[in-house]
Amino acid sequence: MNTPELGNVPIEDDPTGMRALLSSLPDPGPMPEELSARILAALEREARYAEAGSIWDEEPPPEVPDVPERPATHPPAHGAHSTITPLVRKRPRWQPLLAAAAAAGVLAFGGGAIFRLLNTGANSNNSAVGGAQNDASAKRENVEPAAPAATAHESSAAASASSSAEGGGYAAGFRVLASGTAYSATDFAAQAGRVMSAPAPGSSTTPAGGLAVESAARACAKAIGAPESSLLVVDFGTFDDSPAVLIVAEGTTGDPQAYVVTPECSATDDTVLAGPAAVG
Repeated sequence: MNTPELGNVPIEDDPTGMRALLSSLPDPGPMPEELSARILAALEREARYAEAGSIWDEEPPPEVPDVPERPATHPPAHGAHSTITPLVRKRPRWQPLLAAAAAAGVLAFGGGAIFRLLNTGANSNNSAVGGAQNDASAKRENVEPAAPAATAHESSAAASASSSAEGGGYAAGFRVLASGTAYSATDFAAQAGRVMSAPAPGSSTTPAGGLAVESAARACAKAIGAPESSLLVVDFGTFDDSPAVLIVAEGTTGDPQAYVVTPECSATDDTVLAGPAAVG
């Protein structure tokens, strides 16, 4: 089969790549009925114009002003006035037909491809804008200085404040324990000395209410005659197999004094199970 050529270039050559691009796209489907109806109506209208008369449409001649008379020293060669006859420009009626046919071909075969190209370009632009916004956000996060870390002193102060709030704000040297010691009437003073010299347990082992609250412990100490302003230790244990609380306060001579009271000790309940006795 001989291939028609345009000079030395075969007609199949596609230097711009448009033909290959369009041929690789799927079939866009039939032409929309509305567009097809509009093209057919335009063709039918042009056909009626052609049947009604000539295929040439005469346009009205342009208005041209009269040429003024020449000076008397130069008489006109063809009379007193020159007459200009305007030429009538005619528009071939087949031009609209060619334009309509070309538009129909482009929409039928390349409309879907052009739409896909435009849609792909819009998606690429949106992706580029989104990437630029993410990069800008990352740069702002890198530029903004991070909050300075708390120093060891600040952390210790915060922990002390938290412990004071949870434990009732005890004074320095005052401890609440829950050793569970079984105190006896003959040996509770020596037992109190051992409890006072033992390291303080974690806060999770101490009770959360009753005499574990400083104000309640001071009220109990005042009720039993101990100096409430110099409390040293409150320890939860037993006495004669019943729940009891050991209270140690600094006496008037400066020596620690031990008392064993009931857990219900308060300003109105001054029951003392044992003591006072000097801590051994």
